[in-house]
Amino acid sequence: MTSGRGVPTFVQYCILIKFISGGLESKIICRFAEMNQTVFWTGQFVSGMIEFNNYDHQELRLKSINAELIGEFVRLKAISKGVRSETKIIVFKEELNLYSISDQDSSLLTYENHKWPFRFFLNNFIPPSIEKNRISDSYIHYFLRIKLIKPEWYKRNIQKTILITVKHASSPVNATRFMLEDKNRNNVYLRIILQKQIAIVGKNFSFEVDIQNPKQAMIRRISVTLTHYFEFGSYLCQKLKLIDKPLEKIRRLRSIHFHDNFQLYIPHTASPTFSFYPPSDNKNFPISVRYELRFVATIRGFFTNIRLQVPLIINSYPENN
Repeated sequence: MTSGRGVPTFVQYCILIKFISGGLESKIICRFAEMNQTVFWTGQFVSGMIEFNNYDHQELRLKSINAELIGEFVRLKAISKGVRSETKIIVFKEELNLYSISDQDSSLLTYENHKWPFRFFLNNFIPPSIEKNRISDSYIHYFLRIKLIKPEWYKRNIQKTILITVKHASSPVNATRFMLEDKNRNNVYLRIILQKQIAIVGKNFSFEVDIQNPKQAMIRRISVTLTHYFEFGSYLCQKLKLIDKPLEKIRRLRSIHFHDNFQLYIPHTASPTFSFYPPSDNKNFPISVRYELRFVATIRGFFTNIRLQVPLIINSYPENN
């Protein structure tokens, strides 16, 4: 169907909706309590001020103004080549009514710059933000959504979304010394000693390597790998090697005995170890992040390599802690 001017009716309707909205999303400004802050820790408040500049729209009527803070787990699963299903699970949601009309159906928003304060609390039990490393990866994201609700059903509400990053402040855990060991068919004995089975994001993690090699077999190298596993129940959402490198000082080693200390830096991009049970129907399928530390000694000969692996807890804390 076309109008008298030859413009399809559905095109006119789309233009009308866009005109009514008028790009008012750009007039919504979110100012957090600390300037340029978009990273927040659990146990803290997300607070600030919502501003709306109405100098250009005197005839704007609204029914209410709401703010939502939402955390969402987005699970991506391959169905066939190039086709993926997407499942969204809410892990956190709080809503605030910033402005509402009780005496009438709507109110005329005055010709000025309006401001409304907001404040949300991030409890210690929610999962942190998990970024995508590949297009196929599942992820967790948080966003603040501001909605200006219009009384007319045919007018599109004004809405703006602001992404934030949530970091998990880990609870203190008692650390214990841990040792793993094995030997091969040539009597090369490898022992890894962890002073504690806990690492901290942004800090060095220390361990000792002790080798007994009575036959002086050639140890070509020892490599260490730290692997991140992001899981939903038994489904692996993401697997990423954060660290994968050979240990310095151990190259073509023939010493009868070797003992030294080593350090690994845990990058800031690492998410802390956690396990979270979503509400409602998904409570039996935890969302979790875990880590595995793996050592491989490559030794000359057939079937002589030694492999050791151990779970590693990674914690994170705000810098002022």
